[in-house]
Amino acid sequence: MKNKTKISLLKYTVCLTLCFVAMLIPVLPDKCNIFTANTYAADIDGYTFENGTLTITDVYSITAANVSSVVGTDKTALKKLIITGNSKIIKNSCFLKYTALESVEITANMTKIEGYAFNGCKALKTVILPDTLSYIGANYSGACFEGCTSLESINIPPNVKDILGSTFLNCKKLKTINIPDKTTFIGKSAFQNCVSLESVSGMNKVTQISANAFDGCTSLKSINIPAAVTYLGEYAFNGCSSLKSVSVPSGITALGKFLFYGCTSLESVSLPDSVKTIGVNAFGQCEKLEKIDIPDSVSVIKSSAFSDCSLLKTIKLPESLTTLEASAFLNCNMLKEAVISENTYNALNDEAQNGFSPSIPLLLVTKSNNGSGISDLKFFASNYTLFEDGIDVESISSYPIYIFKRDYPENYIKIVKYCDSSFTKALMRYDVDLDGKKDKKDAKLALRYAAGCLKTDDLFCITSADVNEDSMFDVRDTIQILKNL
Repeated sequence: MKNKTKISLLKYTVCLTLCFVAMLIPVLPDKCNIFTANTYAADIDGYTFENGTLTITDVYSITAANVSSVVGTDKTALKKLIITGNSKIIKNSCFLKYTALESVEITANMTKIEGYAFNGCKALKTVILPDTLSYIGANYSGACFEGCTSLESINIPPNVKDILGSTFLNCKKLKTINIPDKTTFIGKSAFQNCVSLESVSGMNKVTQISANAFDGCTSLKSINIPAAVTYLGEYAFNGCSSLKSVSVPSGITALGKFLFYGCTSLESVSLPDSVKTIGVNAFGQCEKLEKIDIPDSVSVIKSSAFSDCSLLKTIKLPESLTTLEASAFLNCNMLKEAVISENTYNALNDEAQNGFSPSIPLLLVTKSNNGSGISDLKFFASNYTLFEDGIDVESISSYPIYIFKRDYPENYIKIVKYCDSSFTKALMRYDVDLDGKKDKKDAKLALRYAAGCLKTDDLFCITSADVNEDSMFDVRDTIQILKNL
């Protein structure tokens, strides 16, 4: 009897326990799985996570803590994000380094996405943002989409005023971007290293482009810097190696250091009369730049400003220039001609001689009534001959000389440097037309001169043509030039 009572009591206890467990099952999270590495908290109103898609509806402020509670500790579980309804704010670092997140679609009345919100989401390809959005980043905290290396397209809503620092830094697959009319500020490194970025449209009301904004955008072929811009930060277009032309707006007073450095395809530059300073290496390594007009407003050219512009052929230094720093035109190996006013010439100190590569022969033009008052040529030339306006160039008997032209403004004199050093001779021999190449054009020009078919205005460097160094220039030199092609 006692045994039967014990068995009945045991059955009753087991049954009671099972009933209690059954009562608990409905309140456990649907996604709770003790056999996976991912762990989940309880459901949160407005958040639904299923099959890798997180849907958020009518949540005013979306936080990283709530997202983590719903999605779990495994950030690679989130593949897609949809935000709808009356959701307003995505808080700071909310989806930071969710590395498997591929798409974001926000149709809610969202107004603000705070800093680092999607930073490091390296699988993110497409983002759709609502027109109600006014802030991408807030309180000077940007980097919202920094490191989204797969991002191919994104729309910047029309009400966004500021694109803060590093917002799209290292978005290496982003190809095009449109900057809306209400945007006035582009922050530091906003698009830095967007190596696939080919075009930037809009920007009509932008007033400031900060340092490194487009640094390293190697595919950027053109950019329209709007007239409203009054500030260009240093390194802003550094390394934009596909950029072919640029026009700087009239509100700019200084070109910061390394502004267009390494723009190796840059062929055309337009500078306004408002520019006063050209910074260190501002145009360094612009290898295809052959000519640039320096405005009369410029007073300072910093060191290496035009260094390694290997095709730069002519330069005019403005009368307003007071400072020409060392190596300003260093390694401009095609530079043959500089125009400089006498006032500028006298104002520059002797240290400015380092502004030009010492091995570069230079034709210099200084402003003067008759050349009086110039007692020496300072740093520009050690061997030269001086021609005053109106001189009959046919009477020139001293050779070798450089190309001599008479199309400069009234009251200018011409200073023509000799090509008499052995180094210079070796440098230029066979290159009769001084274009940096040894080709058939040199032979043709040489032959025409030897035959007496050239006019005075077509004088070229005789040192280059007298290749056999017999102090005569004739057909034998032309034949030797042809053989050396």
